[in-house]
Amino acid sequence: MEADTVVLMITIVGSVLGSTLTTIGLLMSEIRGLRDKFDLMGRDVADTRERVARIEGYLMTSGGFALQRPEPPPGSEAPPEDPAPDRRQAS
Repeated sequence: MEADTVVLMITIVGSVLGSTLTTIGLLMSEIRGLRDKFDLMGRDVADTRERVARIEGYLMTSGGFALQRPEPPPGSEAPPEDPAPDRRQAS
């Protein structure tokens, strides 16, 4: 092999290796950034859960929050349905 060919091959390999290392470095920094974002979102979710729990606790102790079915207004109740409807046909 000629010296120029060896130099060209080394240059190509170095260029490819440099590009590969640069790409790996960029990917690692992006992954680190994503990890930081996920950590932040996890903390936000935990904070929100804590706030909701505090609000629920406050409402439960103050009587401002009751899990009851609303009662229908007087006189608006429908008559109970017959469990065995009349199956006779009019003749």
